[in-house]
Amino acid sequence: NIADNRLKVFERDGFKCTYCGKQLTRFSATLDHIQPVSKGGTNGMDNLATACLHCNSSRGNRPVMEALKTKNAEPDVGADR
Repeated sequence: NIADNRLKVFERDGFKCTYCGKQLTRFSATLDHIQPVSKGGTNGMDNLATACLHCNSSRGNRPVMEALKTKNAEPDVGADR
């Protein structure tokens, strides 16, 4: 059950976003499906990851590797400062 797994996943992941490493709280953390349910993923613990709202919502239902490639290709706005 996804509600039962929520806190367990957050604790397993140390309340950190799996994608950007941002430290989260139980109120700011979201659950992300590694394999989207719309593409056959389950609500099992092995298919759930802790994510910040930004990473979770910007990924949508794209595969994790595609989302990470896109994220890594984005220029760091503050890099020149």
